[in-house]
Amino acid sequence: MFKWIGSLTSGSELALDCGTGNGQAALGLIAHFKRVIAIDASESQLASAMKHPRIEYRRATSEQTQLAEGSVDAITVAQAFHWFDVPRFFAEARRVLAENGVVAVWAYGLPEINAEVDTLVREHYGETLGGYWPEQRRHVDAGYVTLNLPLEEIDCPEFSMETSVSLAGLAGYVRSWSATRRFHKENDTDPFEVKLARLEAAWGDDENRVARWPLYVRAGYFGK
Repeated sequence: MFKWIGSLTSGSELALDCGTGNGQAALGLIAHFKRVIAIDASESQLASAMKHPRIEYRRATSEQTQLAEGSVDAITVAQAFHWFDVPRFFAEARRVLAENGVVAVWAYGLPEINAEVDTLVREHYGETLGGYWPEQRRHVDAGYVTLNLPLEEIDCPEFSMETSVSLAGLAGYVRSWSATRRFHKENDTDPFEVKLARLEAAWGDDENRVARWPLYVRAGYFGK
């Protein structure tokens, strides 16, 4: 995906990663751009960011990047776009983007492991935690199609993330969700504990399984 984003631009000097968090996307971009500026409003996120000599981390908002006009070849947003003030973000993106520069935003939904495990995870996500997700989460659930992008959009290939995960790793991932933490805080109980026995039976004898997260990518250029 990062190689594809790099191929969309006429320049490869500078990419801007907005809402960078711990810099995972910035690290992916650096193979295809000479420099990456990665911004986030959270000092704690930036403090844990992955260091690289050609990545510069800055505390700034994606609606007020503090970058020079026309200085950026690509702007990316990984799993954070639904939190932005979208009109203000695009006004700023238009200002800092160089001619023929590209904007790419993406999100990922629930992991795909096998039919039985997926059913239990989706049940937990939608039924148990349904009332505990922030309102903006609906955009991720819809694969970002509910968001209006003032771009001349590009047809995007299908991309996904894949990794090997253990049952304990999956449980830790689900427990890291903001809705899980909110449920626990409000009810003083772990909402995932009751699912574990059923999940263990569905998991089977394999210690690790391949988990796949489809990516919902939208990208494009500003019109003249």
